[in-house]
Amino acid sequence: LGSALVVGYMRRYAVIATLPLFTIFLSFIGWAWYSGSTENCGCFGSKLKHSPKEAFIFDAILVLALVITQLLSWQKNKEPKVKEVNQTWKLATVIVSIIVGLTVSTYASFSPRQSSDPVVRLQVTQPNPFQNIVVSGLNVDLQKGLQVVVLMDTGCDHCQASVPRFNEIFEQSTIFPPLTAICSNSALDVKDFQRKFTAKFPIGRISAEDFLKLLEKGDTPRLFLLQDGKVLKIWDKECPSNDELKGSLPK
Repeated sequence: LGSALVVGYMRRYAVIATLPLFTIFLSFIGWAWYSGSTENCGCFGSKLKHSPKEAFIFDAILVLALVITQLLSWQKNKEPKVKEVNQTWKLATVIVSIIVGLTVSTYASFSPRQSSDPVVRLQVTQPNPFQNIVVSGLNVDLQKGLQVVVLMDTGCDHCQASVPRFNEIFEQSTIFPPLTAICSNSALDVKDFQRKFTAKFPIGRISAEDFLKLLEKGDTPRLFLLQDGKVLKIWDKECPSNDELKGSLPK
């Protein structure tokens, strides 16, 4: 549809086909906005918060632009038609775009970078993701020993709700590795988070760039099981049970 719109091949039908796609997408975003289930979640870091309301407005503007384009197209069709040039090259462009798109998508789907296992993705892109990461407010070396590291955001509802579980793991230091958390929030935000949600585990701060590097395609809270800086296991959004965490520990 995109290539057809760009080169002008059957543009009117391409616009008509695009409108329902945007409408369906808007309906999902509109429901998320109405229900408020993800409002101000902050699950992509405090620097990248993007509410359903904002997404709805942006996409609604695009839909409006498509509608205006279609109206202008209908108006143009009422004018005397000029003899059209050969449309073969436009059709060829669309076909080539489809073939290239399918080929690239198929190839990428088999790449380790697209693996559903976050550990596999990190091994390809970042073999040692915690190397050279500067942590402030935390007297722990993430490159040494066996430990659980939580990547979180103080404004994330999922992180806030998981504090009791984090406390539980932290307090069972004789059974589980020591637990620490890192985030890209300010020192004041961390202090307020610890006070409001009674977080007993230590929380360090890293740069927003390092936060996004560790988060990659995942979600917060993201739990890393590390051994000497090497990632053994990753849990996104869900905290592991005691049995699952024990089973993931190196023998």
